[in-house]
Amino acid sequence: MLARYREVLREPHVARLLFTALVGRLPQGMSGLAILLLLTPSVGYAKAGVASGLSVATAGVANIVLARAVDGFGVRTTLLPAATAYAVFAIALADVSNRGYAPALGLCGVLGLASAPISSVSRGMWPSLLGEERAQVLYGLEATAQELVFIVGPAGVALIAGLAGPRAAIVTSGVLGLLGVIGFVTAP
Repeated sequence: MLARYREVLREPHVARLLFTALVGRLPQGMSGLAILLLLTPSVGYAKAGVASGLSVATAGVANIVLARAVDGFGVRTTLLPAATAYAVFAIALADVSNRGYAPALGLCGVLGLASAPISSVSRGMWPSLLGEERAQVLYGLEATAQELVFIVGPAGVALIAGLAGPRAAIVTSGVLGLLGVIGFVTAP
């Protein structure tokens, strides 16, 4: 099985696309905990949990809408503005986190709405790039690697929050998402 993975990863651009797509997905694994750590001191666990949940719920809706936008407008035209908006909203959330619950809750909602649907895009492109049979190999590798997002993401948030504070964790989430999308959409 590892030989099949190596073979697929040797295809031009595949390793870069896979890696940058995973970096672009890191906010999925980071933002929930980062929002909780950021808002809990000022609003408590319950309200911070609602804000985090709102971000996840709006991301679920946005991914459907933005994935359809990719079909109509293209990958670069959709993913890059979404990832840029996500990074801007993450920075804004870090800035307003102590200025009241309503602004923070609103920013959590729009943060989710700006989640770039990089998972849908990457999974949709593998068959055209590799063919159906070889795409199946990459789907297996991608599914395994996707699990790293939900291991590395929260662990990274805990480390960053412990070293630099929860504001740095949410900002890092936005910046990593943007860097991953930039690397993904600029691949040949």
